[in-house]
Amino acid sequence: METAHIKNLKVGQIVYMVSGAYARSGKVIRVGADGVDVDMRYESRLEIWKFDINGKACDSRSVGYIPEIFEFDGVPSSYEGGPWELSTAEEMPMK
Repeated sequence: METAHIKNLKVGQIVYMVSGAYARSGKVIRVGADGVDVDMRYESRLEIWKFDINGKACDSRSVGYIPEIFEFDGVPSSYEGGPWELSTAEEMPMK
């Protein structure tokens, strides 16, 4: 799966991510040399996930992420698919 190009992302842009058979979208709120932060607002709860320069979810505890019991080291993951990865809209499992 081709990773979204981090250097081309802009604050406010909608991005997509996948983990196994699961797909979600979020909004870029920070772009930096180390990667991007994505607002994964779910219902009324703000949740921020960090992605490294390769588009893979990384430790997000520094921005307030509270890991699920099956997630290790604060990395946003799905139980079946592992860590989330940024993706392009064309690669999303559901359209």
